[in-house]
Amino acid sequence: MVLRSGSAVTFGPASGAKALVLYDTGGSFAAQAEMYGLAAAHLATHFGRVTIKPALDYTRGEATSYDALLYVGSDYLRQLPTALIDDVVGGTTSVVWAGANVRGLAAGTGGDDQPLRRAQFAQRYGWDPLVSVQDDQDLFGAVRYKGRDLARDGERDKGGLVVPHLTDPAKVTVLAEAVCGVPKPGPCVGADATVRAGATTVPWAIRSANLTYIAEAPFSYMTEGGHYLAYADLLYDALGRDRDEVRQAAVRLEDVSPNSDPDTIRRYADYLSGEGVPFQIAVIPNFVDPNGSTLAGEPRNLTLADRPKLVSALTYAQSRGGVLVQHGTTHQRDTLDNPYSAASGDDFEFFKAGCSSSPNPPYEIVECEEHTDVQLLGPLDGESEDADARRIAGGRGLFERAGLAAPTLFETPHYTASPAAYRAIRRVYGVRYERGLYTDGLLSGRPSTGYIFDQYFPYSVTDVFGGKVLPENLGSFAPRTYSGHRVRTSADIVAAARANLVVRESTASFFFHPFLPLEHLREIVTGIKAAGYTFVPAEKLR
Repeated sequence: MVLRSGSAVTFGPASGAKALVLYDTGGSFAAQAEMYGLAAAHLATHFGRVTIKPALDYTRGEATSYDALLYVGSDYLRQLPTALIDDVVGGTTSVVWAGANVRGLAAGTGGDDQPLRRAQFAQRYGWDPLVSVQDDQDLFGAVRYKGRDLARDGERDKGGLVVPHLTDPAKVTVLAEAVCGVPKPGPCVGADATVRAGATTVPWAIRSANLTYIAEAPFSYMTEGGHYLAYADLLYDALGRDRDEVRQAAVRLEDVSPNSDPDTIRRYADYLSGEGVPFQIAVIPNFVDPNGSTLAGEPRNLTLADRPKLVSALTYAQSRGGVLVQHGTTHQRDTLDNPYSAASGDDFEFFKAGCSSSPNPPYEIVECEEHTDVQLLGPLDGESEDADARRIAGGRGLFERAGLAAPTLFETPHYTASPAAYRAIRRVYGVRYERGLYTDGLLSGRPSTGYIFDQYFPYSVTDVFGGKVLPENLGSFAPRTYSGHRVRTSADIVAAARANLVVRESTASFFFHPFLPLEHLREIVTGIKAAGYTFVPAEKLR
């Protein structure tokens, strides 16, 4: 259930820890700030109920009603409420402060009491935000956390870290360090260089008293196995100290449809069952190809009931430990090239897409080719939540019409849907197994500016649409580049799985297209097992 009260939005399971998430509003970064706040809120729902609201709407004493307060600073020009500053530095509630405006904790609103506030902050916390350096000179290529270097896109996400200046190191625990240098580590040049001459790292996350400070909001350019995982794990200390450490893995066979080969499904099911690996199968229940792009120009429209041999193979896979997931209804939309061919499995179903000749705006929409980039263009013309709910429920019914049980899990085609479509999915399914795509305005209630934010999850969460989202966080094997999709090898996926071990409830969840050689799936499964993971049904992922 999602509850709204004024500017506050509350969602997540009623049991467990309670978190208050605050984000910046106004200015040129408003859309980004809203999405970064939402990203933090999603992670916090892993532990319990979350209330998220603008930082400017914080009221004195509010933090005492929560187990932790999470602030995500995106706009360095924000003036924060005195009530918030006082409650952070004078209270006992656990605070996780990421990114901008940390100077305000020691300076207040800049009045005559600033010297006293600064001295009191340094006395309690052992560092001084007023002389902490915003390092825009160094490129940080990784964050070192728990002995692992987690990748950070230092080329695109340049500088921007507010590196804490420690005045009493005995009071401070350095939890993670940013590694200077791209693509190889090198000496830091811009971060308090006089104190740390010759150093190749600077503090990225520190803790003292009730305050955990992270030198950036780590939601830009989130990649599998990246520095975002450190933030996700640090939340355990504020919200989930009693959680047991686990290593769970899950695999999903992708884009199976009435056009798929039944023998291939049986072969993959036999391999995974023989390895003791429970698995999921993402099934498109209605294969549509209005332009005949897959069969010499002959249009086709096939449902599961039209392919009894495939249904038999799916039933066999279920007997071998497989769980069926509804993967859209057609995985395309009508006769629209969206953006490729209008054929099931190729195209988007719940969002408009096109190909551009450049990865950066302004986009020129062109015919899709190997070196073009897919761009998300907004909701489909004339979409409605009711119509999408009927479409999704109709697809679910196609399983039953073919003699299969209705699935309990849903996966959005290409992990992409409009807000209306996500709400429609929630009306039919309570659990999705995927990543999420979000647009600004979901919290503020204002019309979206078109800012789009996609998020993968290191563990199970509840998202802003009120449904549970099971994590897929490793991506898929991709042997070649096409339309902006990068090559992803078996080794890449296993390396990301090892990086995920920094998270206390570690999850290694990926998908694989069964039209690709089985040997690559074998490499991934073997590598993930060697990292200490145990494969479980996706519904058991924590």
